[in-house]
Amino acid sequence: MPKKDMALSDTMWQYRDVLFDLDTRMLRLAAGESIVERIDNVEDTKGNNGDRGLLRITNLRLIWHAVAVPRINLSIGHNTITGITTRVAKSKIRGQAESLYIMSKGLSGTKFEFVFTCVNPSSYREMKMRTTLLNSEEKLILLSLETQCDRIDGVWNLSSDQVR
Repeated sequence: MPKKDMALSDTMWQYRDVLFDLDTRMLRLAAGESIVERIDNVEDTKGNNGDRGLLRITNLRLIWHAVAVPRINLSIGHNTITGITTRVAKSKIRGQAESLYIMSKGLSGTKFEFVFTCVNPSSYREMKMRTTLLNSEEKLILLSLETQCDRIDGVWNLSSDQVR
């Protein structure tokens, strides 16, 4: 059965796969799925450069769709994400701008790279789930308008049992 025709009741496909141009019903939240963050005015710079869209981050996936044409959309399951970083990219909406790069690998083994650019780039701080926020000198990389209030030594990184 084609992925576009999946039944709404299929379990956990939202978490495990990367899908494009889904029926808008498939973009609805599944049972147990909840929105963590919603970011307006996000451009899919690599795939739909110039189209403003909406990026929703849920506990299972990232959902992006063009505002003008919702049938142009993406669903990126969290389990497929292999890397997240920010770099400068050329956007039709913002010109040269810091953009969010998401690398993923679908169920078929196909690798994907997604580039999202937002009017408010500080929103990406919350999305850098699997990448470093420290430079080589162990100092926090600050975004514009951010300040570091304090530094606490001896904090454990429980994901890899390392002391910082």
